[in-house]
Amino acid sequence: MVIIEVREIKMEDKLKELKNIIESHESDYLIERGYENRIIINMNIDNDDDFLDKFSKSDYPIINSDIYEYINKYTSSFKPNEKYILRIHSNCIDDVEKDIYSKAIKNYYIAKYLNNNVNLKRNRIISLILGIIGGLILGLVIFLEYNQKSEFWMRIFDIVSWVFIWEAVDILFFKCNELKIEKLRTLNFIDMKIEYK
Repeated sequence: MVIIEVREIKMEDKLKELKNIIESHESDYLIERGYENRIIINMNIDNDDDFLDKFSKSDYPIINSDIYEYINKYTSSFKPNEKYILRIHSNCIDDVEKDIYSKAIKNYYIAKYLNNNVNLKRNRIISLILGIIGGLILGLVIFLEYNQKSEFWMRIFDIVSWVFIWEAVDILFFKCNELKIEKLRTLNFIDMKIEYK
C-alpha cells in the first residue's frame, strides 16, 4: 500500500514538472497576427515543383496534400472561427505561379467545403431514417406489450429500437456538429489571405 502511494506521488510530481516545462515554452510559441487580427501562417518553399497535386487539371489546379497537411497541423490548435493569412516565403515562385498557387489553395478548400456539405446532408438523412426506424420498432414494442405478446420478442425489439434511436442521436448531435465545425474552419481557409514574400 505504501509503495503505491509513493509511486502516485512521484507520478504526480512528474506531471507537474512536465506541465511547468510546457508552460515555460509557451511564450516561445507566440502567435503572429496581421491585419484584421488574422493569424499568420508562415510557410517556406525552397522548391515549388510539387506544390500542385500531380493529378489536378491545369484549368482547375489543386494543392498537393503536403501543403494542406502543413496548414492543418499549424492551425489545428486554434479556434474554428479564427481568420488566417498564409504568408509564403520563397525565391522560386514567379508572378504567374503566384496566381496559380493562390487559385489552387482556394480550389482545394472549396472542394473540401462542398464535400463537407454533402456529408452533412447525408448524415442528416441517415439520422432521420434511423430515428424513424427506431420509432417504428418502439411502436411495435408498445403494441406487443399492450397485447401481452411474447416477452422475449418484446425485449429484443426494445433493444433494437433503442440502438437505432441512439445511433440517430449520435449522428445528428455529435457527427453533424463535428462537420459543422469543420465547415466553419474550411470557410475561414477559403477566406484566407495569401501573401508572397
